[in-house]
This record gives sequence, structure tokens and C-alpha cells, in this order.
Amino acid sequence: MLENDPSLQQRILDTALAQFPVIGGRLEIRTLTGEPVALAVGLVIALWSATGVFLAAENAMNSVWGIPFRKRPNPLGARAKALVLVLALGVAALAATALSFLGTFGSSYEAAWKAGSLALSTALAFALFWVVYRTLTVAHVGWAETWLGAAVAAVLYQVLQALGSYYVEHVVRHASALYGTFALVIGLLSWIYLATTIVLYAAEVNVVVLRRLWPRSFSAVFEQPATAADELALTQRAEIEERRSDERIDVRWGP
Repeated sequence: MLENDPSLQQRILDTALAQFPVIGGRLEIRTLTGEPVALAVGLVIALWSATGVFLAAENAMNSVWGIPFRKRPNPLGARAKALVLVLALGVAALAATALSFLGTFGSSYEAAWKAGSLALSTALAFALFWVVYRTLTVAHVGWAETWLGAAVAAVLYQVLQALGSYYVEHVVRHASALYGTFALVIGLLSWIYLATTIVLYAAEVNVVVLRRLWPRSFSAVFEQPATAADELALTQRAEIEERRSDERIDVRWGP
């Protein structure tokens, strides 16, 4: 659609790659060429592979909410929902591009405009996380029960992006060719781990607040008496393993 506007093509690519602060500058983008049938098949396979990320996220969200395996969606339904979210992520990338255009008009305002741009980016991330937390689970939760976790995830994700940019600027850029490669790999693995941790912990914020899973006993070293929240959380964790419609798991607590 943007065949005659190379500058806008590059702007969209740069904005999408900016979501990966550690490796974005190292990725190479080339134009897709070839037979229409081959391109169509390739695009279908690419979309199918991309939905795998959201399938894994959906499985994680259902585990966080304590949904038994027997109540989880069938593979086709889950794949269809994941495809919708992949398309939503594409729309979010275009929205981020629009925000980057706004940045060019407000460059003369410097600090104030940067703060506003950061706020808009955080709001966009909040909206995306909110949709993900609301739609990626079959638990009976609404928008009002998932906004807090989305807000936590959006703020922490912006902090992570800032740290990634700092890492590239002060570590990778000034490293030698050999050590720069190691720094890039270490930074990438760390970024993936931290981003995943943020998404899951923020989702757990929703569960803890909605189901009042606190206070919890600290039993990492020595086992402490279980609180009511402990019993509720661990019972939920055990009931996840129900895999058949005629299977029930009962959890009992002794003295």
C-alpha cells in the first residue's frame, strides 16, 4: 500500500523495530518479492508462527487465573483468537508510528514534548496490555478487573525499554566487535526474560487483587502456618490439573 512512499515505509519499520531496543538496530528488513502464490503461502506461515506467541501467552494467562485444562478453549478457537491479537499488535505498531510523527512536530518544545510523547506511548502500551489481559483468558473477568495489571505492565515495560536503550548506548555501542556480539546476545536474553516476567507478574496483580490472595505466609526457608489466602491460592493451583470433564480434584488442609 505504501509502494510510492519510501520514507513512510522506513518510518513504520523503524518504529516497529524500536519496540526491541537491544536488537532493533541489528535486524535487517528486505522487500518481499516473488510469485504471488509463494508470497501468500509465506505470509500464511508467518501469521501461523506469530500466533504461537499468543497461544503460549494464552496458556500462561489461563494458568495465572487457575483455569483447569478441561475448561480451556480448543486449539482452533485459541488459534483464531491469537490471530486477532496478532492483527491488533500490527495496528498498535501503526499507532506508534503516528506518535513518532507527532514527535517531529513538537521537537522545538524538547522536554515537555518528550514527556507528552512518553505519556502517549505508555497509554498505547496500557491499551494493548488491557486488551491482552481481558481476552487471553476464559476466566469470567471484565475490563474493570484487568485495568490495574495493564497499568503496571505498561509502566514497567516503558522502564524496560529505557533500560534497553541505555544498555545499547553505553555498553553495546562502545564494545569491540567480539565482545559487542556477546553483549548483544546477553542483552537480548535479559530483555526477553524481563519482558516476560513483567507481563506475567502484572497479570498476577489482577488475580491477587480480585480474589484477595493476601496476606500470604513467607515459607521460602521455614514453613509457616498457612493463611486463608495461601489455602485459596494453592487450591486453585492444584485444580488446574483437571483435564477431563469427569475429573475433579479436591484439596484438603490438615491441622
